[in-house]
Amino acid sequence: MRQETHHDAPAAAGGSRARRDLRIAAALAGGSACGDSLAKSALVLRVHDVSHAPWSVTALLLAGALPVAACAPGAGLLADRVDSRTLMICANAASALCCLWLTAVPSFGGLLLVVTLLGVTALTGATALNALLPSLAEPGRLVDATARQRGATLLGGAVGLSSGGVLAEWAGTGAALALDAASFVLLGLGCAAIRTRRGPGGGSAGARRAGRRTGRPRRSPVPPLLLAVSAGSGVVALFAATTNVVQVFFVKDVLGVGDAGYGLIAACWTGGMLACVPLARQLPDRVSVLVGATVCGEAVTGLAVLGCGLLATVPATALCYVVAGLAASGMLIARGALVQLLTPESARGRVQAAVGAVRQASTAAALGLGAALVEWGGPRIAFIVAGAGSLAVSLACGLWLCIAVRRPAGARALAGPLSEPVR
Repeated sequence: MRQETHHDAPAAAGGSRARRDLRIAAALAGGSACGDSLAKSALVLRVHDVSHAPWSVTALLLAGALPVAACAPGAGLLADRVDSRTLMICANAASALCCLWLTAVPSFGGLLLVVTLLGVTALTGATALNALLPSLAEPGRLVDATARQRGATLLGGAVGLSSGGVLAEWAGTGAALALDAASFVLLGLGCAAIRTRRGPGGGSAGARRAGRRTGRPRRSPVPPLLLAVSAGSGVVALFAATTNVVQVFFVKDVLGVGDAGYGLIAACWTGGMLACVPLARQLPDRVSVLVGATVCGEAVTGLAVLGCGLLATVPATALCYVVAGLAASGMLIARGALVQLLTPESARGRVQAAVGAVRQASTAAALGLGAALVEWGGPRIAFIVAGAGSLAVSLACGLWLCIAVRRPAGARALAGPLSEPVR
């Protein structure tokens, strides 16, 4: 079977194949997010109904985050060493089996084990798909492709989160998990329909052999610029995720609104994130622009969260949530495109897995940090601390970039478009 790589697939079939594969990849990302959110909401309801203990729900969420972060390096290595189509199909098939297993597992310990396995298999498939994205994007349209995939992921997550509870109440959690298993089967079929493929080694084995022949020294696959920007946005994402934990206490206890108001305010953040997608698609594939958009997104997110804590009124919170959603979405889209632009083709899988591991670790840390902040100073203080922390990190990151750009190497890294377009 012929192995198509990113070097020849778009050129061989033209832009129509690239656009077709990109649409399929966006649909797969949205379907995966929908299935993940649906399963998570159904499992949280199931654990709550059985145990009625907060620690059980926390243990469930940690089981889906911490082991996945620990297994991320292995998932990234598989994405760089195994044919992308084969890996995605196998990972989705394994995820479907895990979902079916969840419908019959009797004990809470067994439930945590299978949730961990499901997280690892889903991460492996998602890592392979994310590593394939630059191969699907047309030249000069990587930011547009990243924004499309991000928008599909947000929409799928929102649909899954809202429908999981309804389906679980109507037909039981077993039906919700069975539907999630069916979605993974469909995802596997969709992966088989993507014609563009990454071969073992990311299709760059010849380049590595050429580098050895010329005696070119081996460099770290992750540039220092990318490490700094990713670290900054990762810490800001940690603070932002903390507000998800504190949100219910802040909205109901501080603002004094009911369940309907809680849902509407929470939807403001998601609405802002979705509204940012068409705006972010206009960003050029330019390293300096993407770095600036990432840092600005961090700062505005921090200011919006800080505004929620300082103002503490329903209209102000709703407005700040929309602004925070816009800024956070722009930050994530710009950083995602920046990761793709600055990562060597042969290391895409490992870097994407590392980014996913940071995200999972931030989610897990936010659970403890949010609870500690509420216990220490209350929900309003928790929002103020999260906003101030995000703003401080963004300012520190911006200061580092201002210093780095004065150096010749840093200036070259931020000068403009890459010399070779990413396909």
